[in-house]
Amino acid sequence: MRVTAVTFEKSVQELLAPLPFLAPMGPLPCARLISALGTASNWRLLLRRVLLHLPRFSDEQLNDATVLEEEVHRRAAELSQLRKGIPESVLGPRRPDACLHKAVLESVPNDIAGLVHRSWHYLATARNGVHLGLYARPGGRPEDLLALATLSPLDVPHLLSIVPDARHPGSALVVSRLVAAEGAPRNTISHTMGRIFTWLRQNHSDVRVLLSYLNPNLAFRGSVYRASNWHLLMREIKRCVYYIDGNYVTDREVIRRFGTNDPDALRRHGAGQVSTSVQPLQPLDVFAYFLHLAERRRAHAACVRDTSPILVREGDAAAIYETQRKPALL
Repeated sequence: MRVTAVTFEKSVQELLAPLPFLAPMGPLPCARLISALGTASNWRLLLRRVLLHLPRFSDEQLNDATVLEEEVHRRAAELSQLRKGIPESVLGPRRPDACLHKAVLESVPNDIAGLVHRSWHYLATARNGVHLGLYARPGGRPEDLLALATLSPLDVPHLLSIVPDARHPGSALVVSRLVAAEGAPRNTISHTMGRIFTWLRQNHSDVRVLLSYLNPNLAFRGSVYRASNWHLLMREIKRCVYYIDGNYVTDREVIRRFGTNDPDALRRHGAGQVSTSVQPLQPLDVFAYFLHLAERRRAHAACVRDTSPILVREGDAAAIYETQRKPALL
């Protein structure tokens, strides 16, 4: 669908309006972002790459048109570089006649999943696990891939102690890198999740609950989760965001490289290339989908609770992400 300047501007304004570090500054930062983004076909992906990096800037910097424009151009060049060498069969828009009801759910090879993670997802990094794809037709051809989701064992300590039955091996999985191809039919993501629920019930009855993170700081609203009957289980306090040389990195990566995610410890040891966000952040939403109806009903009756990720002190890195015995599907 052709994006006009008016619909594009309105879409960006609606996405940015609730963000706590932009809303108090009035319309100027939003207008400057709209101007810098243009109406590129991948503007949503580019916008989320930009939003991932804006919290490292001060209020004064965010009010500076040059800073915002340079950041957008930097992230656009980064996306272009990430997509170099990726086959057009992965990148190109999908067939206009693709029909969800004729689509099939199939396993996606690791190499293709890695290319999709790198080029379709705002984090632009691969995630290990089982990759399930919705294909427009049987055969597993990359050009027919409409959507992808990656299932991984739950290995986040503070969630293991909260989620019902999560400590039973293989009973809880994390759904991540949930993406749809450019030009995929409407409702592709929710349709894909429904197919995955059915596949798990038929083939892996030991899996009882799926978990997935949503980051409202990147202008995600959770409509897809609600449309497919996920339940908001908890809100996780977002202490800060980490950057290495100005580029976003996950907590896992900071811990892997430096043995801690404690900002004070990182500063003490002169990890000068590491910086943290300075803007206020909204909590992350943790959604759950219970595959058995009785558990789903109980979950919907429960209150949403707050939780905090573990702050890893030096020397504790080995214990940060517990590794469960991999379930059969992994």
